[in-house]
Amino acid sequence: MAVLQRGTCGASRTRYRRQGARGRRGAVSVRAGVELVPAPLTTVQRLACMTYSPKQGYIAWEPSPITFTKNALVLGSDTRPGTAVDVVIPVPTLEAEHAKLELVGNKVKVTQLQSSSKLAMTIDDVRIKGQGEAAVGSTITLDNQRGVAFVVKQMDSPAESPSDSTEERLADRKAWIKQWKHKKSAVKLEVSAAQNECIEERVTDRKKWIAAWRERAQ
Repeated sequence: MAVLQRGTCGASRTRYRRQGARGRRGAVSVRAGVELVPAPLTTVQRLACMTYSPKQGYIAWEPSPITFTKNALVLGSDTRPGTAVDVVIPVPTLEAEHAKLELVGNKVKVTQLQSSSKLAMTIDDVRIKGQGEAAVGSTITLDNQRGVAFVVKQMDSPAESPSDSTEERLADRKAWIKQWKHKKSAVKLEVSAAQNECIEERVTDRKKWIAAWRERAQ
């Protein structure tokens, strides 16, 4: 039983994917600087998180990282499709819509959605009253007894789009090859075999550079 993130597939179908699974880059619309990594569980906490199914027997909760695919995510135990829950944590002690997490720079704003919940939500073991803010390195705990907790971690910088300088280099290499081909066909250049070989190697090198960059940019 894992942390699941709800996503849409088509107009009405609902699918789930495991948080932390690698997907197509276009599916992520927010370049978040942080992610939530599950805190280590003790053996007692693992046992406390287990649920029982007549068909499957005892099912363990397997936490996985939570990434921000939008600026705000709702966490809860409601597994039904069509709800406001973005990240499903199927632990029965959590409310259907338990908490909302919002990106504020490299910090996470935590809002408790069910004030009637008996569970004490904490940030670094300090109970929050309605709302709180977690910085990088802080631990957000939803259920301390069962170990439902996540640490705010700094993410590696995402791959950036080609910079202007790189585009200029690409254009420069294309122009250099075009100019050389034009000169070679228009006039008979008086160059030695060694010079010609050197220039041809430079042309080949620039062609390889352009091909490699195009493949990387896709």
